[in-house]
Amino acid sequence: MQAKKIKGVRSSRMLRLILAFVLFFPAAAFPEAGNCAENPVEIETAVLEERGHNSVTAGIFLYNNPGDLAAGHLELAYDPALFNAKDVSAEELPEGVLLESNLKEAGVIKIAWVDPVGAGKKGADGLLLKITFLGEKEQPLTLHFTKVELIRADGSFLPFRVKGEESASGDLAGKIHLQIGSAEALVNGSQVTLNAAPFLKEGRTMVPVRFVGEHFGAKVSWLQETNQVRIEDNRQVILLTINTPSALVNGVEEELDCAAVIVKGTTFVPLRFISAILGADTLWDEASRSIDIIRF
Repeated sequence: MQAKKIKGVRSSRMLRLILAFVLFFPAAAFPEAGNCAENPVEIETAVLEERGHNSVTAGIFLYNNPGDLAAGHLELAYDPALFNAKDVSAEELPEGVLLESNLKEAGVIKIAWVDPVGAGKKGADGLLLKITFLGEKEQPLTLHFTKVELIRADGSFLPFRVKGEESASGDLAGKIHLQIGSAEALVNGSQVTLNAAPFLKEGRTMVPVRFVGEHFGAKVSWLQETNQVRIEDNRQVILLTINTPSALVNGVEEELDCAAVIVKGTTFVPLRFISAILGADTLWDEASRSIDIIRF
């Protein structure tokens, strides 16, 4: 089966096609040391050579061993002058994939991917999801990603790269809800289980740096030789040394409220520090001892 690459949509009138999929893989441990993905998952959209008399099928490909994938959220845009929500067929979706259409003005289409066995394959190292657009259209179908989130079983984010784009991961909006002493967290309303619960130290809220950082699009790595955590996004590189109450932010030393520590194989840092460097807002609820970390 041959596939042809799609150029980005340039029309200012575009609807969002929202694909929300949940893959039930067995939970796995992701300790801090050395388990950050070396190679990002690669994502591509393409028109498959499956043009029928009155339809065209698009494929969404995830390459580069996305086996750690446990959940995700993709948004694509297409030109409503060519297709609308009523043109999208659920009949061509693989077994285990559910479709829910919202045919209001927003034109949102949600697809829940609930069965990895029936989700389709493209080679040994990739996943494929097919969507069929109905109707005879002379113009080519064009799609492009506007948002990507790929989540591991522990709630941390897999790095990704959209083919044809330079950025390996972008700034992601969203909301994390944490509670002191609880390993259960909410990521954009979906429940995930942490390796270790947030806690208070010297009056400061300590949160898992990999979990929070990767959720908002940062790359988080463990440097075994120097006992450091490296956080990198599009603007900065941060180095945190365990049990040291300071950090290097783009080479400039900054003091922390308290030092980073390791608990149950997970590195924790002060909430105020990680939220500030990632450009997120925080809300503290004293009654429930819970925290919301939000970035718009």
